[in-house]
Amino acid sequence: RMRAALPQSAELWRASAAARVELALEPAREGGARPPAATRIAWLKLADGEFERWGALAPTQRDAALRERARTRAASGWTQLSEDNVDAAVAEFRSVQALAPGAGHWEFDARVPTALAGLDECARRLRLRGELAEAARLWSDLHRASPESFEWAVLAGRTWRSAAEQELLLSKDLRSAADGRISDPVALDNLRSRARISAKPRHGLGWTLALQRAATEAKERSAKWFKSSYLAFVDAAQLAPNDVRVLCDASEVAVYELRQDLKIVREFLSEAIRLGDLRSKDPQLVGAERRALLEAWGDAHECMGVLMLEHKREPAKAKQHFRLSLEIGPDPRPIVLETYLPQCEEALKSVIR
Repeated sequence: RMRAALPQSAELWRASAAARVELALEPAREGGARPPAATRIAWLKLADGEFERWGALAPTQRDAALRERARTRAASGWTQLSEDNVDAAVAEFRSVQALAPGAGHWEFDARVPTALAGLDECARRLRLRGELAEAARLWSDLHRASPESFEWAVLAGRTWRSAAEQELLLSKDLRSAADGRISDPVALDNLRSRARISAKPRHGLGWTLALQRAATEAKERSAKWFKSSYLAFVDAAQLAPNDVRVLCDASEVAVYELRQDLKIVREFLSEAIRLGDLRSKDPQLVGAERRALLEAWGDAHECMGVLMLEHKREPAKAKQHFRLSLEIGPDPRPIVLETYLPQCEEALKSVIR
């Protein structure tokens, strides 16, 4: 009522907004319940507008008003997350970033973490829901906002890679359906749902063309996402040049999927192999950490073998790397035994002939 009577009082606009925010953030009292999330979000929305009005009426307080608006929007995002409204939370956290350069980094208090932390939590929930591309996109955005963040670069790389592999598998299944190798009605309906094809499964040229088009689009998305994965892993490798796993991850995407930057990834693999050999001799490296190192080190040898065999046409060198990958383990490598080593033998025979 006081604010209505004195609409030009900047302090009353600030006080009204601050009171709404406190009400929205106030924990439940003993024996009571908090107001519904929708009510608290509405209060925060009103507070955002009131803080904006405060800044307009008091030019010397504009920066302070902007910071309060950022805190209010971040609080709304975390409230949305408390209800598992991930899409709404993402919108709120992004609106914090839109207020001012670097606003996503602004720290507030224990009750309201940063907007970037909120987007990270949104990405984790999207990944758990199987929405891999959406999660990867958020982590890529977070890495761009914080280029020094190794964790977000790795999460972006791994999640883009998983999304790309999923999309590549979808593309292959769609091709199989278009060729008539998948004909079960239930399987076709499931495939239609995965590919988001509006037409219902049926026979005829139109249905076949729809499958072929969807397969092409899925393959194109897969290639794009593998590229995003590779770039994220390269950023991570630059941030942690001694991380064997990350050096190997970047190389695997380049060698197995993109078939590009092979000179660069050969250097990555050589470094991963050198570091793996060095660290494997550390007697204090035991348990899960030792196993993780051996897995990455063995993967680096296997990837180098593929690079030597398929891209450099050097089967003798490839064979050495494949054998070392088997020796290192720590898990069996059936593709090395059943596919790569026989291919090396055939290639070597061809050289002898």
